[in-house]
Amino acid sequence: MKFKKQHHRPILALLLLGLAGRLFAQDYQAGVIYLKIADTSNVEITFPPPTNFSGDVALIYQIFDDYDVTEVEKPFAVLATTRLERIYRVYFDDSNDVSAFISDLDTLDVVEYAEQVPLMKLLSTVPNDPLISQQSYLDLIRAFDAFDLHQGGNATVAIVDDGVLTTHEDLADNIVAGWDVADNDNDPNPPFSGNHPASPSQFSHGTTVAGVAGAVTNNDIGIASIGWNNHIMPVKCVRDDADYPSNITHGYNGVAWAAANGADVINVSWGSTLFAQSDYEVIFAARNAGAIIVAAAGNENTIQPLYPAAYGEGTTGESWEVDDRLLVVAVASVDSDGSRSIWENAGTSGSSASNFGQWVDISSYGTAIYSTAAGSSGGGAYK
Repeated sequence: MKFKKQHHRPILALLLLGLAGRLFAQDYQAGVIYLKIADTSNVEITFPPPTNFSGDVALIYQIFDDYDVTEVEKPFAVLATTRLERIYRVYFDDSNDVSAFISDLDTLDVVEYAEQVPLMKLLSTVPNDPLISQQSYLDLIRAFDAFDLHQGGNATVAIVDDGVLTTHEDLADNIVAGWDVADNDNDPNPPFSGNHPASPSQFSHGTTVAGVAGAVTNNDIGIASIGWNNHIMPVKCVRDDADYPSNITHGYNGVAWAAANGADVINVSWGSTLFAQSDYEVIFAARNAGAIIVAAAGNENTIQPLYPAAYGEGTTGESWEVDDRLLVVAVASVDSDGSRSIWENAGTSGSSASNFGQWVDISSYGTAIYSTAAGSSGGGAYK
């Protein structure tokens, strides 16, 4: 099994799932408490204390003095509700006994309650997959924060591509039934035997996409996927005997099959600058069936629309017009600094870059993706 890092084109818009991390309380803040004054009281606390004071507020200030209070504020007054305006955050010398401080305040009739202030910390769940250190893009899209919010496992993502190695050690447990729409059989795997003597570098694109979308995560094997444990529906759209497996000859067949068989998300990492009414009809029907269609904007360094990413409902009678952004999510690629991705073409003097234009809906990191690869019929590699 080999491991290497490869510059890869933007393959999956699910990389946009970098969600803001939630906050998690696991301790209390030192030297600070909340103090709630009873709503029926007319006590108003100011700090430093006024020159003259008496009654209930005098008792509070005496306790403040005993515990070396240094600051008092109304932290939630901005919401302008009666109850929140009577909550104070009280800072004191943290060498003092907080339990005793709270207990002394609780003896006063004017105090509704006093309590410690939870300490909130950003929590990032880090899976135990051993190759996760190779997946720098997870940090860039804040995937670890997203994992803490939700660890997936319910969405069925159709990988409409050149095939998926369903026996891959890091994919197999998340694979659901798929189809080879090009050869019309139930084997969506790359053709490592039979009519086409495929090398490990051929028919591997779909396996790479599948790893990003739904490699089994937190399983002590391989990589972590941004979908944690999404269900992967492999849909093969190239014939076993294809001379050029990069030509996705049956892509729209695959979109139709995926939509008809319950895919929640359909990933399309291929396209053409040419449009066709029939192809548009497939996209429109798949979206009406409830699938979210995510498509690559392309890598030709042009503003020219690429389809199906650029398909939209339109408003002037042209069904391929690109002003309905709900029909297809068109995804361009950016580098780690947020600039548009540019790739040097190996073995040539040229380069390519992510497409751009008003027809693009979103951008996501896509410059160097470490993921699963179809290295053999029985196991799999990473690249």
